[in-house]
Formats: sequence, C-alpha cells, structure tokens
Amino acid sequence: MAGCSTEKNTRMSRSYHNLTAHFNAYFNGKESMKTGVKKINDANKDDFDRILPVTTYSKSENVSSAFPDMDNSIKKASKVIKLHSITAKPKRKTSKMSKKKKEFYQRPEFCKWVDNSYMLMGKAHFFRQDYFQATQNFEYIISRFDKDEIIYDAMLWMARVYIEEKKYDLAKEMFDRLEGDKEFPKRLKGELELVYADFFTKQEKYEDAVPRLLKAIEKSKNKTEKTRLKFILAQIYQRKKEYNSASNLYAEVIKRNPPYEMAFNAKINRAESFSSGNGDKNEIKKQLTKMLRDDKNIDYQDQIYYSLANIELKEKNTDQAIKYYLLSAKTSISNPNQQALSYLALADIYFVRPDYPKAQQYYDSTMTFLNNTYPGYDELHTKTVHLNELIENLNIIYYEDSVQKLRNLPQKELDKIIEDRIAEVIREEEKQKELLEQQQMDRLLLMQNQQNKGGFANGSGDNQGGKWYFYNQMTVGSGIAEFKRKWGTRKLEDNWRRKNKTVISVDVLADDSGNPADSTKKTTKVDKKSKDYYMKGIPFSDTALLASNERIYEAMYNAGRVYKDKLYDYPESIKSFEGLIARNENTDFTLSTFYYLYKINKLIKNEDRAEYYKNLIVTKFPESSYASMLTNPNYIAELEAEKALANKLYTQTYVSYLQGDYKSVLTGCNYADSAYKEHVLIPKFALLRALAIGKVSSIDNFKMALNGVINKYPDTEEKTEAQHYLDYVSNVKLDSLQNHLASLQLTNNNTNNNNTTNYTNLINNSVNPDTTSSQTVEKELYKTNEKDAHFYIVVVDKNDVDVNRIRFNISSYNIDFFSMFDFTISRPIILDGNVQMISVKTFIDKEQAMKYYRSVLANPDIYSGLQPTQYRQFVISAENYPVFFSDKNVTTYMKFFKKNYLGE
Repeated sequence: MAGCSTEKNTRMSRSYHNLTAHFNAYFNGKESMKTGVKKINDANKDDFDRILPVTTYSKSENVSSAFPDMDNSIKKASKVIKLHSITAKPKRKTSKMSKKKKEFYQRPEFCKWVDNSYMLMGKAHFFRQDYFQATQNFEYIISRFDKDEIIYDAMLWMARVYIEEKKYDLAKEMFDRLEGDKEFPKRLKGELELVYADFFTKQEKYEDAVPRLLKAIEKSKNKTEKTRLKFILAQIYQRKKEYNSASNLYAEVIKRNPPYEMAFNAKINRAESFSSGNGDKNEIKKQLTKMLRDDKNIDYQDQIYYSLANIELKEKNTDQAIKYYLLSAKTSISNPNQQALSYLALADIYFVRPDYPKAQQYYDSTMTFLNNTYPGYDELHTKTVHLNELIENLNIIYYEDSVQKLRNLPQKELDKIIEDRIAEVIREEEKQKELLEQQQMDRLLLMQNQQNKGGFANGSGDNQGGKWYFYNQMTVGSGIAEFKRKWGTRKLEDNWRRKNKTVISVDVLADDSGNPADSTKKTTKVDKKSKDYYMKGIPFSDTALLASNERIYEAMYNAGRVYKDKLYDYPESIKSFEGLIARNENTDFTLSTFYYLYKINKLIKNEDRAEYYKNLIVTKFPESSYASMLTNPNYIAELEAEKALANKLYTQTYVSYLQGDYKSVLTGCNYADSAYKEHVLIPKFALLRALAIGKVSSIDNFKMALNGVINKYPDTEEKTEAQHYLDYVSNVKLDSLQNHLASLQLTNNNTNNNNTTNYTNLINNSVNPDTTSSQTVEKELYKTNEKDAHFYIVVVDKNDVDVNRIRFNISSYNIDFFSMFDFTISRPIILDGNVQMISVKTFIDKEQAMKYYRSVLANPDIYSGLQPTQYRQFVISAENYPVFFSDKNVTTYMKFFKKNYLGE
C-alpha cells in the first residue's frame, strides 16, 4: 500500500506508478489516439486536381469524427498526471552524490509517463484543432522538462500548431532552433523533414518543399505516408515541367499498390507527363483509350477525356482537344470540379483565339461549377463579369442592327421571314418534346439497369427490399428533396442548372428577350407563334429608329471601353471606337471616343494616329478638359493646386463657423461658389452657408437655404443632412433651434486635406443633445488594460439556477482540460439580491482570459440544461473588477465587454 502514495518517492513507489501509469491510463489514451488518427485519415477526401496536402488533419470535416477518441485520450492523460505524478524528492542516503545522481535529484518529475501524458494531451488538443490548449501543453513541456529529450517532440508539435495558425514566421524560428541544436535526436529527423515540407506546401512554396520531401521520403518507414509523399513530389515535378522525374515517381506510386483513386490519378498524370516529355504520344493515347473501356473507370471517364484533351492541346491539335474537353464535360455527371476544369479549358481556348461570345459562355459555365477555393477564382470571376458586360453590349448592337435591317424589307419578304421563323419554333417545340421523352426513357432504363445490378442502396428497411427505384417512395422523395434543396424548382430544359439562361442568338427573331434595351420592363407572357411578337421590336417610326441608334452608339462605346480597360484587347477596342465614329461623328460619346483612341494609339506606339486624334480633340473641342490636358503640360498640376486652394478655403471657412464669425462664413461660401463651381466641396460650402444663415437670420431664410441645398445637390450626403435640419426646424421654436445649433459640431467629411480636423456628425446630436449615453458611462467607469491580470466571471440568478452545480461543472472542466494550471474557482458570491457570481482566476492577461472564455463557449456541457438568458459570462480585468462589484450593473459592463473584448 505504501507504493500507492505519490507523496513518498521511493524505488517501490516509482516502480508502482510507472507500471500502472503506462499499462492502464496511458496505454488506453494512446490507443484512443491511434483510433482517432485513423478516423481522420479515413475521412479525408483528396482533390487530385491540386497538389495534395502533406497532412490530412487541417480540414475540420476530417477531424470531427475523431473528437470522442481525442477527448478520451485527454481524460486518460489527465488521469495519469493526477494519480501518478511524483514531484517529491527522494531521501538522500549520503551527502556526496555523483553527477548522475545529482541530475536525478534535480528532476521535476519522477514518474516517467507524466511528461508523455502531457505530450499525449497536447496532441489530442491539436487534433481537435484546439490550438490554444495544445500550445499550453507543449509550452509547459518545453519549460518544465527542459532537460529531457521530449522537449524536441513538443517543439516539433509547436511548429505544427504555428503552421495551422498560419504563423509562419514563428514556425520558421522553431525550425531554425531545432536544426541548430546538436542534441536534436535522430529519431525525429524524418518527422522534422515532413513538417518542414508541410510548412512549404501550405504556403505554395513548392520549390522549397522539394528537398524536404526527398529527405522525408528517404527517412519515412510508413508505407502509406511514403506513397503519399512520392505522389506529392511527382505533382510538384509535373508542375515544374520536369516531366521525366514526375513520370518516374508516378510509376513508383503505382507499383506501391495505393488506393484505387490515387493509382488512377497517378496513371493519368503519368500519361500527361510522359506525353510532355520524350515519350511515344501515340502509345500514351492508346493506353488512355484502353482505360476508357475498363468498367472500373466508368466514374473516371471525364478525367480520361480531359487528359486526352490536354495531350492534343500540347500537340497543337486544338480542334481535337475541344472535342475531348466537351466529352469530358458531358461525362462528368457526379464530379462538378472536373466539369468546371473542362469548361475552363474550353473558355481559355476561345478567349485566346479570341472568340469572346463562346469564351463568355464557357467561363459562365465554369463559374457555375467551380469551387470558390480554386486558385485564381477571384480573377476568373472578374474575367467572367467583364465578358458578360462585353457580350451584353455586343448583343445590343447585333439585335438593333438586325431589326433595323428588317425595317427596310418589303412587307411580303418580312412576312415570309416571320412565317418561316414561326414554323421553326413549332418544329423546335416538337423536337424538344421528343428529346425530353427520350431523355426520361434513357434515365428510367439506366436506373432500372443499376437497380438490377444493385446500384441503388436500399436503406429503407426490409419492407422495401427488391423494389425498383421509382416504386420506392422513400428514395424518390429523398432524391426530389435533395434536388430542390440544391437547385430549387427547375423546369426540365437545356441549361437547367443555370439561373441566367441568356444565350447568344444566331437569329434575332429567335431571341426570347426581344429588345435587350427593354430587359428591365416587366415580363409578360408572349406567344412566339404570333406575328405581333416579332413585329413589335422592329423600329418602323423615325423616333424608334433614333432610339435604336442611340442604343447602338452607347453599346459600341461601352464595348470599346471593356476591350481596352478590362480585356486589354487594343485592336478590338480600336475597331469598336472607330466603328462608332464611322456610324456617327456627332454623338454624346464622340469626345471621349477620340480621347480613348488617342490613348490606345499611344500605348501601341502608333504615334501618327495618336497625333491625329489629338488634333481632332483640340480643333473640335477646344474648351474641353481633354484639350487642356493635351495642350497644357501643367494642366494637372494647376488642377491639383486649385483643389488644394479650395480645401484650404473650406478649412478656414469652417473654423470661422466654429468661432462664431458667420459674416466670414458667408463671404467664404460666396467666393467658393464663384471660384470653384465644379469642385467636390461645393455642396459642403452650401450646407455651411445654410447653417450660418440659421445663426444670423430668420427661420424662413434658414428653411429657404436648406431647401436650396436639397434641390441643388440631390444625390449627396449634404442633401440628407439638410433634410434632417429641415425636419428638425419644423418641430422646434426659433430659440430652441439656435440653442441646438450652438451645441453642434459640423461634419467635415473627407476633403482630401490631412490638416482638417474630423468632427462628429451634427445629425447624431439632433434627437437629444443633452442626454448622456450609456457609452459615456462605460468609458467613465471602466478602463481597458490588456496586460492586466484578468478573471472569468459567470453571473446567475440563484432562484433559477443551481449555482453549486455550475461551480462543479467548471471545476470538472478545468481538471479535464486545464490540469496544468493552478486556477482558483471561487465560491458563489452574492452580487445583488438573488444575483450571484462565480469567478475563475487568475489569467495573466486579456489574451489568455479570452482564450479560456472561447474554450468555455465551445463546451456546452458546462451550462447544459440552461437557457442563454439564465446566465451571463464574461472576462474582466483585475483593475475593473472592484468597480464592477461596486456598481453591480451587469448590463453596463456587458456593453463595455462586447465592444472592447468581442468587437461588437
């Protein structure tokens, strides 16, 4: 029995606790961790279109299934620490001790499984993605067991924490420390290379990752791990266009008999790498074609076609590549990511040609399926938006030109065209009906065939056994519900996945939208088999023709701008702008078009044409700002100087207002109105003048001045503020108004003058300028001090809540997850009447306290059975604690806490 005590440090007690700690709690905790790590690896779904991550524990969806196992590991490790830790020093038998004995007596812990248990607990927290708790464990090991080899394990896992938190500078510092330490154990060198490789790949620094991966592969003894690392290295070589190295590594991966999906992708990638090198391309194509015929690859046909398309594209067989990309997209039924890549490849081909209408269609389809985590997603989205804008304008030009041609046709010829179009619509409807019936039949046959092969899993019980899919109401209902959840209610039609089904029309009469310029009008049901449907869009009158031409001019100008500013296609931009001038040289867009043509020709070094358009601007529009810019080299500097003078005048005028010199305010505002008529500050001068009038004149004059601001500057902030004043004037007497104006600070919005003081918004004081806000009370009562010691507080009503139960839950939580900290949990303290509070202390600063607070929020068991309204929890500094206890106003402090701690 004496051996059971941890207070005595004898050979017997050490042996007993080492034995029981290792083969009971520690062993079970370690086994739980093994089970949890296996679950994480099994849950991982790799995206083989990207370079694989070195590790699988970064995805939250992977680790969630392992939480119970990791929690069990934490509990078992805590048990070892609590029941078997021996910190008492053994009795000395002699006064003289050897160096070895001195080191033994100086040890902080005499049960050799306690440090391992802290390590086990830290890893478990890490796998739960609770990086704060993991850090606490690893740092504790590094500081307390600094003479033991286990600190290197802890430092290496700290590096993992930094990588997951994207604190790459700290991770690099840790790597430097480990690599510079001569005592670093050999057993960990392979793991160091692995973590270092993860460090580089997560930052997409693949060049730096290569030597680390090579060393990690060399030192790894885990077959699965080594195979994965070889695949990743092959992907990097392929990306670097080192095709021979990539091909050889993929071959090694295939030989290692990996899971089927990895083996398949290794074969595909090897084929592409081999074809890009010096291999026999025809042989590679034969192998891929053979893979298409393998039943095991039915679900992967889209990837095989995509690979064949890539090979054809590299051989400059673009038309054949297009065919394969289309087949890839067509066979990509359950792989939206691959479908997106196939559409993207098609879009890029047509964009380079350039064939912008087709490129727009395929980019649009790409964005329908592409995951927003795809590298370069934002750039692709921007390109798609720009192409949509271009095609919208090109469609307008095409439509208006087409209907204008129809306008000039003889009536008999026009009638014939309309009749032919109506007949085509009828044929299309019949063909579409037949196609839909055939599609439905094909789907039914496919599903029946899969059902016969056992392709549909029956999860609805024995009473549904053997039923065909569509007779099983549960599976049908589930499928319908899932479809509606993802897509909503959609008609069975082409492009059903797309909400915007705008299609570029070959025949203007087939355009369902009619006139694109009328797209904002309310949609009404139309009959495409009616002659009126086609006649209504044709501009027969002179007024309609004029409006049609105006739409063309605007669309051509906008298309030119998109070509130049967004697609950087200068030849097409010139073509669009010059086409506009050729149609009509006297439009609202002529001056801007000349200037665009001047700038584009300057960019492409066509000095003669640039000079030609410069002369047109100067001779035809001599008073324009464009002419001033082109003829006066100092124009921009003079313009900036004028802006600076206007800003300075506004500042001086505003200061005069604050000083009560309203005569100077009126003088300054009048001068600005004459000297800087087009300046952005003019609305502000107008509002300042109105406020000065309110100070020195009658209420009627004040209203008149405010109305002037509202009417003259309708789309400005000043109009909104003037309206507020006008509303205020209507509800107060003159003396009250003047007192109110005296209490206000004028808003000084951004004037591009850094020397101008920013003042509080005058409207904010309009409701009740004498009321002291609770925000002011908070500022007066409480102070922010992030470095001060902090406490965690929970406040409850003892009549509604079992306070002792909450205290017990917090205590249990701390034992399970914070056993290495010496936190004190107070007894329930009466705050006010029935309101009681419990405190946990002491945290070294705000950061540590907030990490504890967030960890409690993530653990609902502490306050299980309670409604959120039955308790309030927060952290508070030691300096603010006595103030809070004296004030006893929880609501006031919660406002301070939410603002200064939660950022609300």
